[in-house]
Amino acid sequence: MKDSLGKILRYTFSAALAVGLLYLSFREVKWDDFMTVLKSCNWLLVVLSMAVGFLSCMVRALRWRLLLKPVDASVSRSACLDGVCLGRLTNLAVQHIGELVRCGVVSRRGTAYDKVLGTVVVERAWDMFMLFAMLIITAWTSRERFGAFLSDKVFAPISSRLSLNLGFLLAMLALLGLTAIWIVWHFRNSNRICGKLWGFVSGTIDGMKSVFSMKGKGWFIVLTVLLWLCFLMTSWLTIKALPADYGLGIADALFLMLVGSVAGLVPVPGGFGAFHYIIALAVSTIYGIPWEMGIIFATLSHESQTLTSIISGSCCLLNESLNKK
Repeated sequence: MKDSLGKILRYTFSAALAVGLLYLSFREVKWDDFMTVLKSCNWLLVVLSMAVGFLSCMVRALRWRLLLKPVDASVSRSACLDGVCLGRLTNLAVQHIGELVRCGVVSRRGTAYDKVLGTVVVERAWDMFMLFAMLIITAWTSRERFGAFLSDKVFAPISSRLSLNLGFLLAMLALLGLTAIWIVWHFRNSNRICGKLWGFVSGTIDGMKSVFSMKGKGWFIVLTVLLWLCFLMTSWLTIKALPADYGLGIADALFLMLVGSVAGLVPVPGGFGAFHYIIALAVSTIYGIPWEMGIIFATLSHESQTLTSIISGSCCLLNESLNKK
């Protein structure tokens, strides 16, 4: 009973947060102008970005199969693709549950669920590694614009509310982070929660290192790079689909892609609201582009990929139903 109530409260909070962020994003948008600009976009490029979005699902499925083959050599490409697409479809309703769903799609064919889940943890660890690596590179190469955005829109509001100096706040956060890591490590053998946390961290690190000793590790790295290139291309194609040319190039597409990825950390289903707000904020702050145009870009980018997830997920759901029969 308590678990059910907790789930209901979490889902209610998540939905309410999404609605609130959507309201903040669209409250000043003039809908007549919004629809006029939306109609004048290059929809051929939008459709092409959707195709690249589906290609990213195929690449992810191929990469995941490389991790699954040592666990179950008989796992098929079709099963992996069904799992990836159904996982994306599920994430539109409940954030992060899609990873468990795609494990279930593969494990119902006979592979142990916990082993399948382990491969997903390794895969996601590598994605987080790539995300942080590109964040660091982008922050260094575009440190004036990117650094100003983080300082003015993220850290400064927090420090002003807490009446703290920004440098002191960053130092305090770093100290708290290091302290938390030390506590988890020190009590890993005497405390059950710390033991589980440390086991997850060390297991993830071991899983990442195991990629270098796996068969086909070169292909894994190639597919990882290709996957993020697909993400970059969807961002760039959406920029080019806008009716006005603001001089944004591939580097700006990378920056907006990374900002959109950070929005995925907000606990809302499918990134609704969080993606729109953060993207519009970044576009207006960094490039001086009107908020309405940032909302247009966010809407094109998010809703086109949402539609891609719905179409591909529905087709894979049909395929799974036929396979069951």
